[in-house]
Amino acid sequence: MHSGFSPFDSLFVDMLSEHFDVTYLTINPHPIVRFKAVEPTVVKSPLAFAFGSATMRPLDYLVSWPSLRSAILRSKPDVIVGCYATTYGFLAALSGFRPFVLMVYGSDVLVDPLDSVKSRAVRYAISHADLIVVDSKAESGATIALGGDSRKFFSLPWIDLEWVSRIGSQRGLASHGPSGPAGKPMLLCVRYHEPVYNVALVVRAFSTVRSKYPNAVLVLAGHGSLTSSLQKLVNELGLNDAVLFTGLLPRREVIALLDQADIYVSASFSDGTSASLLEAMSRGVPVVVSDIPGNREWVREGENGLLFDPHSDDMLTEKIMLLLDKRTVADQMSRQAEIDLSQKVDWRRDTDKFVSRVLGLITPSNQAR
Repeated sequence: MHSGFSPFDSLFVDMLSEHFDVTYLTINPHPIVRFKAVEPTVVKSPLAFAFGSATMRPLDYLVSWPSLRSAILRSKPDVIVGCYATTYGFLAALSGFRPFVLMVYGSDVLVDPLDSVKSRAVRYAISHADLIVVDSKAESGATIALGGDSRKFFSLPWIDLEWVSRIGSQRGLASHGPSGPAGKPMLLCVRYHEPVYNVALVVRAFSTVRSKYPNAVLVLAGHGSLTSSLQKLVNELGLNDAVLFTGLLPRREVIALLDQADIYVSASFSDGTSASLLEAMSRGVPVVVSDIPGNREWVREGENGLLFDPHSDDMLTEKIMLLLDKRTVADQMSRQAEIDLSQKVDWRRDTDKFVSRVLGLITPSNQAR
């Protein structure tokens, strides 16, 4: 169960479908997600016309719950997987089906618990989970602080390096971005346009970068509740000819943009393991990301990338300038990032272990409803 807004849903569901008969339940999914062997079961919300509004979304889940629970009953699952602890994870826990696997996504345990209502929801989901999937030490620590049992944890970074490597070089072929000719450096940010991802800081820093690199371009591949305000900011800064909004893209097209990019940028205030960061590192793109615990698990300052204070426009500008001014240094860091990633991540190995953990939960006593 999940929203269908994450392109990484397909990575996980396609893996599960190799081992299980999978039913994917969602409310009003986004068309960006496509599965190889699974047709989503869509529960239509009575508030479908308002879906996507940050103020209406909690009510959307609430009024859709009876239909969603009926769909769960019809599917008669041996295991139920709920993604994101304050939404589908909470609803999966509320259904009472066991065993229950909770997929932690990051903000649900790192940010949402700051709200008292959301804190109760995430604690409920965590307390009822038989297995909790995390992707970083930052998520593990936060989940433990919310009452999680570390013995139930399973760590799973969200990247299949074999799949990414099978995609041929896309340089010069991206349909949404500039071709990256010499003297026209391209910066890429693929984070959602939501407050936690701090995309406005990227835009402001880019405006300063343009004073030295007037031909530089910034591609914002994503969308969200702040898209219109970001477009307004771009207009106010006189950057309409230099900033491209692509909307949410399939993963293959994101890879194509990464192959065009000179620098990958993320100014997020909070993250577990960022899948887009790992994809950038795997494609040899120099990375500049916020100095937060989730990113520090993967990026070592000055060795395989650069870190900056996500509250400082000037610091981000300085780090971007460093990579643009010293291309040899940037290339050295990106090569080291590729080496580090290949040594730390093995999707096939890790998912095989995950499947074994899930199979271990499926016993006659656990299947009692």
